[in-house]
Amino acid sequence: MPSLKRWEIQYCEVSGNGLSINGLCEFTHVRRLEVSFNNLTGDLPDCFSNLTSLETLDLSSNQLYGDISALESLTSLQFLTLSNNHFKIPSSLGPLFNLSQLKFFSADNNTFFAETEMPSLPPRFQLEYISLSCCGDGGSFPQFLYHQNDLQSVDLSNIYFKGEFPNWLLDNNTNLYRLVLANNSLFGKLQLPSLPHSDLSYLDISQNYFYGNIPIEIGAKLPSSQSLNMSRNHFRGSIPASIGDMNSLWDLDLSNNKLTGALPEHLAVGCSSLNVLILSNNGLEGQIFPSDFNLTVRDGEVKKRLRLMEAKQSIIASSASCGIKRDGCIWVDDSGLASF
Repeated sequence: MPSLKRWEIQYCEVSGNGLSINGLCEFTHVRRLEVSFNNLTGDLPDCFSNLTSLETLDLSSNQLYGDISALESLTSLQFLTLSNNHFKIPSSLGPLFNLSQLKFFSADNNTFFAETEMPSLPPRFQLEYISLSCCGDGGSFPQFLYHQNDLQSVDLSNIYFKGEFPNWLLDNNTNLYRLVLANNSLFGKLQLPSLPHSDLSYLDISQNYFYGNIPIEIGAKLPSSQSLNMSRNHFRGSIPASIGDMNSLWDLDLSNNKLTGALPEHLAVGCSSLNVLILSNNGLEGQIFPSDFNLTVRDGEVKKRLRLMEAKQSIIASSASCGIKRDGCIWVDDSGLASF
């Protein structure tokens, strides 16, 4: 089929259309091949290496397994998604190192493993998007990321990577807006980028082993944060007042740490967009907000967007201590939820 440039088939039954993974090898001139949700089974055949015209390949949500070495020759690939299969993929992504045009790679819900020998050369690709969420044991934090400078979204959750927080990832990728490292085995003190990172809006480092104080300059270094999840770690000390400099912060989860002290007044005043605040299972004390804190917004309308979730074991507060009218007061009731 020399004139065919795109072939797309989704949500089909193999028994009805005769589609097989080996049959895809016939499309040597196709640039875009999308065959997700087709119950394809088996491993990638060697003949896949002949599909050198491919720019987009979507094999997601099938029953494919084995290694991905058959993709090594697809040097025109820009978009590759293998999510929701049973592939065994090295966390180094060594088989993809020669794909110099690759920008988008998604392989969620496969099995990742740490190689005994790492590739000696850096990858030829410069990724913009990578998502490898679940599963396996990835070993040390991926070294190939040291060579990436165009990343915008990174999800490496649930692979139990080991190592310290990769602040160099923020230093090297100034357009990075989303970083998800939840449920790994990362440890040590939280190291922030050397300069303020103005693009990062979503950071999730929950369920790791970070310890020590939350850096006091976190608000200045991550000023554009909209969602910040640092729950289920071992952070100690007080909540930094500089979080109040995150004017766009929408939700903040610091639960299940070892934080102490009171909620900074500057956080309550500065985070004018805050919608969700989760502080449970810490050692915090005092009022949720100061007695003279004004919960009103435009035209004197009471701000009711804020929800304090599961704060019962973290903050001690009462309606009497708020010092403002009842319908705008935040306190903790017996259910552990804030009331208005």
